[in-house]
Amino acid sequence: MQLSKLSFPVLFISASLALFSCSKDDDEPGGDRLDAMFNQLRSTPQSYTVEAGETDTITGAKGTKVIFYPGSFKDNSGNTINSGTIEIELTEIYKPGQMIANRVNTVTVAGKLLTSGGQIHIKAMRGEHEVKAATYGIAFRQNDVSEERMSLFKGGPASATDNTVIWEDDVIMSIKGTSNISNEYFFLFDECTDFGWINCDEFVDDARPKTNITINLPEGYNNRNTQVFIVIPELNSVTSPRNYNPATNSFNMGTSENYYLPVGLNVKIVTLATINDDQYYLEITDDITISEGLTMTASPLSQSKAAVTAALEAL
Repeated sequence: MQLSKLSFPVLFISASLALFSCSKDDDEPGGDRLDAMFNQLRSTPQSYTVEAGETDTITGAKGTKVIFYPGSFKDNSGNTINSGTIEIELTEIYKPGQMIANRVNTVTVAGKLLTSGGQIHIKAMRGEHEVKAATYGIAFRQNDVSEERMSLFKGGPASATDNTVIWEDDVIMSIKGTSNISNEYFFLFDECTDFGWINCDEFVDDARPKTNITINLPEGYNNRNTQVFIVIPELNSVTSPRNYNPATNSFNMGTSENYYLPVGLNVKIVTLATINDDQYYLEITDDITISEGLTMTASPLSQSKAAVTAALEAL
């Protein structure tokens, strides 16, 4: 099969998070309680085994194909690994509810909204040591043929204390349209050179006027135990009003108009919280049309983990 050429530079070192420079202060969601909640909700990585030095393809439960070649792995010194067993951990994310459960936004560092064709997280281990990518391929499965243009982005945590995943603004590679493999449709990219968070998305071009929105929280909810998500069904996108105003106990999109949303856009607003240990609170408000200066009040209800997981999966 013919794959499109792609080269991933190493865009960030996760320890420093230097490139993900969204300001982090007490106004943004974060903290151990939220981290613990999302650790319970996020997808369990799928496990696969491949042999270094050989050509092999793994297919995830949601259809993503990851193609490894004889020189796909290298050690921390940059040496190609030519033999031995490599353990692969793969997380696939295609739907808005999966994005929320894994705390992934379809927005870039500069606030540019993306429409999603899928995201993955991939990790490779040899024994107890993590290994790096040399060259490999990714195929994001689609439900039907598409002529849309899609691009790849590298992602990581929004800041050192907020592990909401967002994406670098730089486009790594763009392709137009899906390829047919055995009567299935994929956005295909080859020669990827980095593991971690990888995104098959494209920038949203919407000329409509944009506006900030505000979500007021009930008493007891705050940026340490609550995160609000905005689902955009027509774009298969998720973003978050991450700026918290303690004076009004509310979230908004911040002071940068880059993060604002187009007036007239149809969205769902998801409020997810953990007030007590192992107790979740959820509200999903459907069919909201963004209007100028939209302000809403969240009213989340107590839910079991199973109910939250089912509700997110249905989005």
